[in-house]
Amino acid sequence: MLKLAKTKTVDNTNDPVFDESFIVDVASEADSVTVTLRDEDVDGSDNAGRHQIPYEKLEGGDEISEWLPLDPQGEIHVTIRYEAASFEPIGHEVPDVYFGTHDNCKVTLYQDAHVPEGLLGEVLTEDGVYENGTAWKDLAASIEKAEKFIYI
Repeated sequence: MLKLAKTKTVDNTNDPVFDESFIVDVASEADSVTVTLRDEDVDGSDNAGRHQIPYEKLEGGDEISEWLPLDPQGEIHVTIRYEAASFEPIGHEVPDVYFGTHDNCKVTLYQDAHVPEGLLGEVLTEDGVYENGTAWKDLAASIEKAEKFIYI
């Protein structure tokens, strides 16, 4: 389970109010969102309760604001909305990325490490027909041409 957001700690109460908002970009598939309530003590924290919200409940894009029962006990009020990201590439730039592109960098994309010639068929791009490379042959050629080689 991947932790995506964490609220502040509310000290010395059995009725905490967090009143926090998060926007979380998720770039992987998931079956559910898990809300976990933890009880923090001097010697660590304990799981006070957990609730899983199935993806099917969120996929409509409507805001859900309700009290959720926590397992093993208690409840928590959560307001949540899932918003699917739209992806329409324009040119070679990928929108809304964490790190932008840099000048003088070359990236070669491969369908697979090695695809026999003629297996994929023709793929049209805005620059013409995509030529599938062969990663292993290209790597071997780069190593052979290298003046210096650094490995760790």
